[in-house]
Amino acid sequence: MTTILIAIAVLVVLAATPALAGVIRNKSYIWLPSYVRRSVRRAVSVRKQHGPVHVMFCVTDHFEPKFGGVSAEQALARVQRWADEYPRLAKEFVDADGRHPRYTWFYPYHEFEPEHLLKLNALCRAGFGEVEMHLHHGNCARTSAELEKLVQRCLAEYSQFGVFVTAERKPRQTFGFIHGMWALDNADERYCGVNDEISILARAGCYADFGLPAPAELQARQANCIFYATDDPRKPKSHDSGAEVQADGRESGDLMMIPGPIGIDWRASLTRLRPRVDMGEISGALPPSPRRVDLWVRTWIHVSGQPNWVFVKAFAHGAPEESADVLLGPAARAMHEHLQKHCNDGRRFKLHYVTAREAYNIIKAAESGKCGSPGLYRDYIVKPYANTRVPPTMSI
Repeated sequence: MTTILIAIAVLVVLAATPALAGVIRNKSYIWLPSYVRRSVRRAVSVRKQHGPVHVMFCVTDHFEPKFGGVSAEQALARVQRWADEYPRLAKEFVDADGRHPRYTWFYPYHEFEPEHLLKLNALCRAGFGEVEMHLHHGNCARTSAELEKLVQRCLAEYSQFGVFVTAERKPRQTFGFIHGMWALDNADERYCGVNDEISILARAGCYADFGLPAPAELQARQANCIFYATDDPRKPKSHDSGAEVQADGRESGDLMMIPGPIGIDWRASLTRLRPRVDMGEISGALPPSPRRVDLWVRTWIHVSGQPNWVFVKAFAHGAPEESADVLLGPAARAMHEHLQKHCNDGRRFKLHYVTAREAYNIIKAAESGKCGSPGLYRDYIVKPYANTRVPPTMSI
């Protein structure tokens, strides 16, 4: 009851704020009760913690080089810019494990170009990140059968480049996922159409979804916690809520949902009370700042029962020039400097740069009751992909 009253009070404040009046109109407040409830629980968890807090920092990029209908030459130049500039930026920083910032490019199948993937593979082999699946299918796969075939085609083509195939004696096919337009499991019928998408992804080898948080009603009611979605093939948006991942627990659903932070930045304006919703997005319009990074960390997303391992998943659309300017330039450098200073002092905080796959593995380790340094569990369940270990055999 107290949580409901607090949520109502927050709604009243937001409704009186012109910048957030749209939050009320489009019903994107559905996450507020969960947000308030978890904020209260977080305060208790933080007081009970012992030892250093390990911060897993992950950037998931909906990486679309062809965005805006640009020419093939401009799309390739966008990828080349990342190939040239990201290593220079990343080499300036290391985490508590001696790793440089790790990045995850969710590269869309509808934009697939061998030359793009080969350049991303070079970054992966150099240790700067990994490639995962991004799928827009609202106009090409409107049924379960069509979607199943589309996912299998993507797996088959990308696997020729060592993507989605683990580098182990008995390779397995697996992948992390972000849905185009945040429309997972028919959350928005215009961009999906398939109510049993979660089941289809799980059968195909998807280990987790990384699309949350999402705008407006596409956001799940369950906010700022890692949970399992259980698919109802008859209904859309089965990931609206689910069973939280528990330390010393077990799987309890069809697909793990690994969200980034969503919260209210009450200090978005320094001159007056003008709060806004912060979803952890990094873009030209929303550059990272020390205040925003601190807000993401304070959201304290963790496996229930293991509050010392905190997960911060920011997201971006980093291919277009205005976003790349931020993600590869001074703003990103300042973000990493702040992370180093405030989240990697070795005593209160230890920083771990992780890919989406590594974040999942560390979560599974916590679920299995592991403790100590999470950096030991980067490859706990899902092993590194082949494209991170050996050059591709396919020529272009």
